[in-house]
Amino acid sequence: MNRKKLVILVVVCTVVLLTAIGINALMSFSFESNTVESSESEVTVTENEENTSQEKNSDVTNEEAVSDTVTLTNVTGDVLVIRNDTELEITSDTELITGDRVISKEDASVELIVNSNESAILGANTEIEIIDIYSNEKGINLSMRQLAGTVYHSGKHNDYSVQMGDVQSVAEGTHFITSYDPVVGESSIMVVSGIVRVTDSMTESNSRTGLLIYPALQANFTNNDNETSQVLINDISINNLVANSDPSIIEALLRNKRNIDQENKDLIDRLEQDGDILETIGLNADAYMRYQENLNNTINSIATEAFNQNKLSKEEINRINEQINVDKTSPMRDVFDERKASALEEIRRIQQMKQAQEKQRQARKQQQNQLNNLLQQIKKAQEQQKEQNEKQINQKQQQAEEQFKETLTDQQKQRLREQREEQRKEQERQEKLRLEKEREKQLQLEREEAIKADIQSITGQKLQLENGIKILDLNDFFKIKQSLTYAIQSNDPSVAEGEIDGTQLKIVPQKNGQATFTLSVGLGSFKTTKKFSVLVESKPLQAPKAVHFTDIDPLQNKIRGTLTVEKAVEESNISHYSLYWANSSQQKMGEAIKKITKTGEDLTYTFPNGTDIPEGATGIIAVSINNFGQSEKYVYTSVQDLSEPWIQKTIPDTRLYLYEPSHFEFVNYFVDPYGQSIDGFNQDYSFEIRSGDATIAEAGIDGNVFYLNGFSEGSTKITVSLLDRETNEQVLSTTFDVNVNLLPLPDAPTTIQFHDENPLSGEFSGTVSVTKALDETYVSSYELYWVNDEAQKIGDPLTIWSPTGTDLEFHLADTQMPEGATGLLVQSRNSTGVSEGNAYVEVEDYKSVWINNTIPDQVITEGSIQGIEIPDVFMDEYGEPISEYSNSYKLIAVSSDESIARAYNDGGIFIEGNGKGVANVIIQVTSWQSTEILASTTFEVTVE
Repeated sequence: MNRKKLVILVVVCTVVLLTAIGINALMSFSFESNTVESSESEVTVTENEENTSQEKNSDVTNEEAVSDTVTLTNVTGDVLVIRNDTELEITSDTELITGDRVISKEDASVELIVNSNESAILGANTEIEIIDIYSNEKGINLSMRQLAGTVYHSGKHNDYSVQMGDVQSVAEGTHFITSYDPVVGESSIMVVSGIVRVTDSMTESNSRTGLLIYPALQANFTNNDNETSQVLINDISINNLVANSDPSIIEALLRNKRNIDQENKDLIDRLEQDGDILETIGLNADAYMRYQENLNNTINSIATEAFNQNKLSKEEINRINEQINVDKTSPMRDVFDERKASALEEIRRIQQMKQAQEKQRQARKQQQNQLNNLLQQIKKAQEQQKEQNEKQINQKQQQAEEQFKETLTDQQKQRLREQREEQRKEQERQEKLRLEKEREKQLQLEREEAIKADIQSITGQKLQLENGIKILDLNDFFKIKQSLTYAIQSNDPSVAEGEIDGTQLKIVPQKNGQATFTLSVGLGSFKTTKKFSVLVESKPLQAPKAVHFTDIDPLQNKIRGTLTVEKAVEESNISHYSLYWANSSQQKMGEAIKKITKTGEDLTYTFPNGTDIPEGATGIIAVSINNFGQSEKYVYTSVQDLSEPWIQKTIPDTRLYLYEPSHFEFVNYFVDPYGQSIDGFNQDYSFEIRSGDATIAEAGIDGNVFYLNGFSEGSTKITVSLLDRETNEQVLSTTFDVNVNLLPLPDAPTTIQFHDENPLSGEFSGTVSVTKALDETYVSSYELYWVNDEAQKIGDPLTIWSPTGTDLEFHLADTQMPEGATGLLVQSRNSTGVSEGNAYVEVEDYKSVWINNTIPDQVITEGSIQGIEIPDVFMDEYGEPISEYSNSYKLIAVSSDESIARAYNDGGIFIEGNGKGVANVIIQVTSWQSTEILASTTFEVTVE
């Protein structure tokens, strides 16, 4: 397929575009080698733009750090990175390489950070492919292919290009949006600030040729079935821009308002200062004011339309204003108050613009119709005049011949007839030759069209460097087999060269990279060309320079430590390095240990603690890799297993308290090569423990217990050495500090509670509850005492508790209170002494009537009376029985059903059977002075 020519059908709303790029109505130019250069006025403006940009960027370039990667950030929704047909897991520092595809799904967006001041935001349903990434002193340079969707490009661009179908956009400014619909083949470029140069996809990005798109304008490209693409250039359609853009793109545009406005202001200032530019490009006062208004209102119009279409809320736009510190006089702050007026003004402006366009279109159409009618009239008149002239000439010739014949003899007439016959035959021969030439010419045209069509079937080629020369038989591409001539040329012979041998095209790869081949096909004087890409790929040719590793894991068959890979001498064809276990024959074993991304420097990999050495493995191999495979060459290092006793954890420095022994479990401090803890029971090793000053502290090991004792205040060092039992030689040693201090007095218990439950006077029973000290660190024990009203202890402790971390209890059973005692006291104690505080509770004697025995159930006959003996059922507070004759208490008998049994006190308790059945009898004790029931008991009476 021939490279398409752009036929730029311009319908321009802004007059400055017509004059700035030298287009009046319709023009076309080819992206072939004869590309039309921009007008001098364009070059002048562009160069001034670039000079100013360079001046502004000079300080930035010197101050800002140059990055060396393209990374992903601000990932929202479902975003994919496809590398070698494999989906990568996206993280906050995912790096992109050449060939990667980035895909944003529905309601998703992602930002590509190219440099610190340069990025690209992919809206929803967008896909791009990274064509090339390289870096220089200015930073990262990026070339991408946009396969679908919308992308906002912002920042100070160096070598930055975007391909969409046959169209390539080269950034010469800072802020622009590209959109591509692969289904219908339509693409658009909207320039917000700066300038974007449009070429075809085969033109070098640094070429100065192509179509320039200026700020506040957009170009829409539509592919046709023929060899041309229509380009419609117009003011930016704010409505379509907002409708087709993701909210993340709109928000980014608003955030960049200050930079965009400044860059457009600089352009306006430059136009005003240089009158020659305005005169050269034909800007009159009205057109210039119109263009300036469009530049100034672009971002504010986007904010208004974003609100109208519900892409951003009023609160979100206000938040953006606050974050970018927009001045109060900025139109963005008044966007909501002026929204109705702005909308009406915009509608009037669009209506006026459409009316003016329609008038221009009708005028051009009328002029064209008049011109066509005039041409038809002229052509018709010419044909009529020609016909009349030929008729008159023929008539005059016939008259002359007739007059001439009358003067001839018969012999002369015969000779004239013969001459006429010869002339007729010559005319027939000439006519035959003319028809043959026309047929040959038509055949030549058909052949040329066939060749031009056939040459398009030759497309880009991919070669593996290690596979050598690739041969294309040109007879397979062209229907015409004879008389064709071929020529081939490579724009980069260092990557690949081309040779023609008869009808064979030989592609000779030289190194990795991409070259552009130009194939020329000729037939006689006719010649046509086709450019196609040749991509040379290969597995890495070089291995890493070396690999080093030393095991620092003492466990047998385990390794730990850092492995170093010395980078290959030439890394241009290498993306990663891979590590493998290898056997004694240096053959790889199993899957890769690790895949490490190249950085341009030597690389390291740290094996985790306890990494197993596979059975049969003797070393590690390192190879180079890229998208097409692994290098045949490799480097190898043997692995020596350390395998010896080791100290897994050190004994921490310890603080002891005087005369307070301390101990801990002695496990996994010293470990043998098999990972087993070494203690005092070990048969292969023993311990030697030395104190720097035995008068201060000593230590020892008893089995798996390590103990310490402090004898005086001070500090000393304890050294623990591991000895080989056979040789008594020291294998390992560790030292720790011991500080011996006087133990601080303990904290006192918090509270004590006790309630007497014994009704006997002078006797106490119940549970003593003690709330432990808030801090038991220095508590060795708790002690419980009887005390007098001055908190002086009486006698020995009732009990002594050891701290358990929980509150304490002690059961006091039928205990006599010592003489003079008024309460209970609890205190804490350790080797230094007792707590300065204590907990005290006053003890009150319960003293109450109580039940000593129960009355058994009774059985009597109907009509009989029976007495109930209760000599020891009820006891008073002094332990004396309460009888019917008590002076302090009286007994009351009550029946639950007197129809069955009646109960009464008549100098004794009696029951009388009144009817068969069962009734309950309650015996109650009250004082003679009160009706309060002090105690009661119940028994059952059965009347038979």
